[in-house]
Amino acid sequence: MLDEASVEKLKLAEQTIRKCVGRNGFYASAQLYRKQYWIRDLTYSIEPLLDLNFADTVKRQLELTLERQKRSGEAPEMIIERIPSIVSQIRLARILLERNPTLLFREIPTSDSDALALISIERYSAARPGEGFKELRTAQIKRIWQHIEDSVTSDGLMPDADWRDAMFNYVGKTSFCNQVLLIVAYGLAGRNKQAERVKRSLDRMFWDEDLGYYQDYPGSSRFDALGHSLALLEDIVPEKQVDRVVEALQDASTKFGVRNIWPSYPERECGQSPEYYQNSTVWPYIQGYAVAALAKVGRQDLAEEEFEKLSDLPGFNEWYNPSTGRGGGSKDQLWNAAGYVRAYRSVQRKF
Repeated sequence: MLDEASVEKLKLAEQTIRKCVGRNGFYASAQLYRKQYWIRDLTYSIEPLLDLNFADTVKRQLELTLERQKRSGEAPEMIIERIPSIVSQIRLARILLERNPTLLFREIPTSDSDALALISIERYSAARPGEGFKELRTAQIKRIWQHIEDSVTSDGLMPDADWRDAMFNYVGKTSFCNQVLLIVAYGLAGRNKQAERVKRSLDRMFWDEDLGYYQDYPGSSRFDALGHSLALLEDIVPEKQVDRVVEALQDASTKFGVRNIWPSYPERECGQSPEYYQNSTVWPYIQGYAVAALAKVGRQDLAEEEFEKLSDLPGFNEWYNPSTGRGGGSKDQLWNAAGYVRAYRSVQRKF
């Protein structure tokens, strides 16, 4: 199963991660997102990073994130180390125009940075239990929690977009993935009452018995691969529904990996054409979570099958076309390299 090619790709993944190490943490990529510190990319990479002994670099980025905390208490989603050159700004504007022209004129609000920051703080603190990282930053952490409580809906749900920050159909919606992150953050912090409240809301408002999975957001018939993979890993999916979620993951899978959304949204709803960028494409970091989730629920056969697809993808591009396997976006993406490490360890049963 773990042949020479997969071992070589593991080495390449570790090299890519090292290329993303910056002065204050990890750049989101060694290419397009160099000099950008994203709490999202850090959190979705954190277990492999800690496993590879990058704890000091993780700590620096968490310290930077808390230092740049907003007045509202919200954790910043991205911090730029250096203002990009005019050439880089023009390049980024062209990319935004290509991904979704409306991004040049409107901002798509996201709300996942608070839960992500809290999850990373808990993961790091668990890896270094005697350091007292949380205890020394109690006031800042309390402000993040307060911002969450000030932001949630009457059902205790987090509104607006998650990592899919270039699709305007998520504005004002409560995405399934964000609620999973919220449950994980509550659980790690010992806030079990709040976690159970969100779980009940998921069962009541998101689970669709006819579809056999949780709606991407209430009223949507789409399947979110990341949210469901995380929910399986964190034991959020009730046991009686696990097999149906696994079936949905299989339905979303192609010969190049699992689509992040399935079926795709029409361009008129989200601003992106199907099989482009965030609208029903293969993201290796999500594929890594899917492999881990399948292994977690005892489907080692499917986990190994999806791992082989991940191993066959060339490099660590931001995303891949699910029909052609062609890579798009930035090369040398941190979370995708970390996602490969996650998948590799999962089929070895080490995560």
